[in-house]
Amino acid sequence: MLINNRCKKCSKNKSCTKRYKTEIVEDLSELPEDVQLSITDDIEKRLLPQAQKVYKILGIEGAEQYVNDEIQCAGRTILKMLNEASREGVYIDVVSKTIVYNIERRKMLQKFLEDCKKSENTVHDTIKLPCELDVGEAKKYFVKAIEKGYMEKTNSGYRWRFGGDKGQARLGYFAIGYISPQGL
Repeated sequence: MLINNRCKKCSKNKSCTKRYKTEIVEDLSELPEDVQLSITDDIEKRLLPQAQKVYKILGIEGAEQYVNDEIQCAGRTILKMLNEASREGVYIDVVSKTIVYNIERRKMLQKFLEDCKKSENTVHDTIKLPCELDVGEAKKYFVKAIEKGYMEKTNSGYRWRFGGDKGQARLGYFAIGYISPQGL
Protein backbone atom coordinates (compact mmCIF):
# COMPACT_ATOMS: atom_id res chain seq x y z
CA MET A 1 0.00 0.00 0.00
CA LEU A 2 1.25 3.48 -0.80
CA ILE A 3 1.12 6.17 1.84
CA ASN A 4 1.93 9.66 0.52
CA ASN A 5 3.36 8.00 -2.61
CA ARG A 6 5.71 5.86 -0.50
CA CYS A 7 5.59 2.11 0.09
CA LYS A 8 4.71 1.31 3.69
CA LYS A 9 6.89 -1.83 3.52
CA CYS A 10 10.18 -0.20 2.62
CA SER A 11 9.46 3.58 2.57
CA LYS A 12 10.59 3.83 -1.05
CA ASN A 13 8.85 6.01 -3.58
CA LYS A 14 5.97 4.92 -5.82
CA SER A 15 8.13 2.68 -7.99
CA CYS A 16 8.86 0.23 -5.18
CA THR A 17 9.02 -3.35 -6.48
CA LYS A 18 8.83 -5.17 -3.15
CA ARG A 19 5.09 -4.57 -2.76
CA TYR A 20 4.11 -7.09 -5.40
CA LYS A 21 5.09 -10.00 -3.14
CA THR A 22 2.66 -8.98 -0.38
CA GLU A 23 -0.06 -7.01 -2.15
CA ILE A 24 -1.78 -7.21 -5.50
CA VAL A 25 -0.38 -4.59 -7.86
CA GLU A 26 -1.87 -3.52 -11.16
CA ASP A 27 0.86 -1.34 -12.61
CA LEU A 28 3.76 -2.64 -14.68
CA SER A 29 6.18 -0.16 -13.09
CA GLU A 30 5.58 -1.74 -9.66
CA LEU A 31 7.08 -5.05 -10.77
CA PRO A 32 10.83 -5.80 -10.84
CA GLU A 33 12.61 -4.89 -14.05
CA ASP A 34 13.18 -8.51 -15.11
CA VAL A 35 9.45 -9.25 -14.75
CA GLN A 36 8.57 -6.04 -16.64
CA LEU A 37 10.92 -7.08 -19.42
CA SER A 38 9.53 -10.60 -19.64
CA ILE A 39 5.95 -9.28 -19.83
CA THR A 40 6.69 -6.72 -22.54
CA ASP A 41 8.87 -9.19 -24.48
CA ASP A 42 6.13 -11.82 -24.51
CA ILE A 43 3.55 -9.33 -25.69
CA GLU A 44 5.80 -7.80 -28.35
CA LYS A 45 7.37 -11.04 -29.61
CA ARG A 46 4.44 -13.43 -29.38
CA LEU A 47 1.08 -11.71 -29.05
CA LEU A 48 1.48 -8.71 -31.38
CA PRO A 49 3.01 -10.73 -34.25
CA GLN A 50 0.03 -13.09 -34.01
CA ALA A 51 -2.35 -10.11 -34.17
CA GLN A 52 -0.42 -8.75 -37.18
CA LYS A 53 -0.67 -12.13 -38.90
CA VAL A 54 -4.43 -12.18 -38.33
CA TYR A 55 -4.70 -8.62 -39.67
CA LYS A 56 -2.66 -9.46 -42.75
CA ILE A 57 -4.76 -12.54 -43.56
CA LEU A 58 -8.25 -11.46 -42.49
CA GLY A 59 -8.10 -7.67 -42.72
CA ILE A 60 -9.46 -5.20 -40.22
CA GLU A 61 -12.63 -7.18 -39.47
CA GLY A 62 -10.68 -10.31 -38.56
CA ALA A 63 -8.17 -8.33 -36.51
CA GLU A 64 -10.98 -6.59 -34.65
CA GLN A 65 -12.60 -9.94 -33.79
CA TYR A 66 -9.25 -11.41 -32.72
CA VAL A 67 -8.41 -8.41 -30.52
CA ASN A 68 -11.87 -8.38 -28.93
CA ASP A 69 -11.60 -12.10 -28.15
CA GLU A 70 -8.13 -11.61 -26.62
CA ILE A 71 -9.34 -8.65 -24.54
CA GLN A 72 -12.28 -10.69 -23.22
CA CYS A 73 -9.91 -13.54 -22.39
CA ALA A 74 -7.62 -11.11 -20.54
CA GLY A 75 -10.60 -9.79 -18.55
CA ARG A 76 -11.67 -13.31 -17.57
CA THR A 77 -8.11 -14.10 -16.50
CA ILE A 78 -7.94 -10.98 -14.33
CA LEU A 79 -11.21 -11.90 -12.61
CA LYS A 80 -9.99 -15.45 -12.09
CA MET A 81 -6.75 -14.21 -10.53
CA LEU A 82 -8.62 -11.83 -8.22
CA ASN A 83 -10.74 -14.75 -7.05
CA GLU A 84 -7.61 -16.88 -6.60
CA ALA A 85 -6.02 -14.14 -4.48
CA SER A 86 -8.67 -14.59 -1.83
CA ARG A 87 -7.63 -18.21 -1.25
CA GLU A 88 -5.20 -18.97 1.52
CA GLY A 89 -1.66 -19.95 0.54
CA VAL A 90 -1.72 -18.37 -2.90
CA TYR A 91 1.40 -16.57 -4.05
CA ILE A 92 0.42 -12.93 -4.41
CA ASP A 93 3.41 -12.20 -6.65
CA VAL A 94 2.13 -14.72 -9.23
CA VAL A 95 -1.34 -13.18 -9.06
CA SER A 96 0.14 -9.69 -9.49
CA LYS A 97 2.27 -10.73 -12.46
CA THR A 98 -0.71 -12.37 -14.15
CA ILE A 99 -2.98 -9.39 -13.56
CA VAL A 100 -0.38 -6.91 -14.81
CA TYR A 101 0.38 -9.09 -17.84
CA ASN A 102 -3.29 -9.15 -18.80
CA ILE A 103 -3.74 -5.42 -18.23
CA GLU A 104 -0.74 -4.73 -20.47
CA ARG A 105 -2.00 -7.28 -22.98
CA ARG A 106 -5.31 -5.39 -23.21
CA LYS A 107 -3.57 -2.01 -23.59
CA MET A 108 -1.22 -3.22 -26.32
CA LEU A 109 -3.98 -4.96 -28.28
CA GLN A 110 -6.26 -1.92 -28.07
CA LYS A 111 -3.42 0.29 -29.33
CA PHE A 112 -2.68 -2.22 -32.11
CA LEU A 113 -6.33 -2.16 -33.21
CA GLU A 114 -6.44 1.65 -33.15
CA ASP A 115 -3.27 1.76 -35.29
CA CYS A 116 -4.79 -0.74 -37.75
CA LYS A 117 -7.94 1.35 -38.07
CA LYS A 118 -5.91 4.52 -38.64
CA SER A 119 -3.87 2.69 -41.26
CA GLU A 120 -7.03 1.43 -42.96
CA ASN A 121 -8.49 4.93 -43.08
CA THR A 122 -5.25 6.40 -44.41
CA VAL A 123 -4.94 3.81 -47.19
CA HIS A 124 -8.65 4.09 -47.98
CA ASP A 125 -8.38 7.89 -48.27
CA THR A 126 -5.41 7.70 -50.67
CA ILE A 127 -7.33 5.56 -53.19
CA LYS A 128 -8.64 7.77 -55.99
CA LEU A 129 -10.85 6.02 -58.51
CA PRO A 130 -12.48 7.27 -61.71
CA CYS A 131 -16.13 8.14 -61.15
CA GLU A 132 -17.19 5.05 -63.16
CA LEU A 133 -15.45 2.79 -60.65
CA ASP A 134 -16.08 4.79 -57.48
CA VAL A 135 -19.29 2.94 -56.59
CA GLY A 136 -20.33 0.92 -53.56
CA GLU A 137 -17.39 -0.68 -51.81
CA ALA A 138 -14.95 -0.27 -54.69
CA LYS A 139 -12.29 1.42 -52.58
CA LYS A 140 -12.46 -1.42 -50.08
CA TYR A 141 -11.77 -3.98 -52.84
CA PHE A 142 -8.92 -1.92 -54.26
CA VAL A 143 -7.38 -1.54 -50.80
CA LYS A 144 -7.58 -5.30 -50.23
CA ALA A 145 -6.11 -6.08 -53.63
CA ILE A 146 -3.21 -3.69 -52.95
CA GLU A 147 -2.67 -5.10 -49.44
CA LYS A 148 -2.62 -8.66 -50.78
CA GLY A 149 -0.11 -7.66 -53.44
CA TYR A 150 -2.30 -8.25 -56.50
CA MET A 151 -2.05 -4.67 -57.68
CA GLU A 152 -0.05 -1.55 -56.99
CA LYS A 153 -0.66 2.15 -57.25
CA THR A 154 1.41 3.94 -59.88
CA ASN A 155 1.73 7.57 -60.95
CA SER A 156 -0.75 7.01 -63.75
CA GLY A 157 -3.27 4.87 -61.83
CA TYR A 158 -3.14 1.20 -60.87
CA ARG A 159 -1.25 -1.77 -62.28
CA TRP A 160 -2.06 -5.45 -61.91
CA ARG A 161 1.17 -7.10 -60.76
CA PHE A 162 0.70 -10.49 -62.41
CA GLY A 163 0.20 -11.58 -65.98
CA GLY A 164 2.82 -9.53 -67.79
CA ASP A 165 1.20 -7.85 -70.82
CA LYS A 166 -2.16 -9.29 -69.87
CA GLY A 167 -1.99 -7.67 -66.42
CA GLN A 168 -3.97 -4.59 -67.37
CA ALA A 169 -6.71 -6.75 -68.89
CA ARG A 170 -6.87 -8.66 -65.61
CA LEU A 171 -7.18 -5.36 -63.75
CA GLY A 172 -10.10 -4.54 -66.04
CA TYR A 173 -11.74 -7.88 -65.32
CA PHE A 174 -11.22 -7.26 -61.61
CA ALA A 175 -12.87 -3.85 -61.88
CA ILE A 176 -15.83 -5.14 -63.87
CA GLY A 177 -16.30 -8.47 -62.11
CA TYR A 178 -15.77 -7.61 -58.47
CA ILE A 179 -16.49 -3.94 -58.19
CA SER A 180 -19.22 -3.45 -60.77
CA PRO A 181 -20.83 -6.85 -61.40
CA GLN A 182 -23.62 -5.16 -63.41
CA GLY A 183 -21.00 -3.95 -65.88
CA LEU A 184 -19.87 -0.42 -66.61
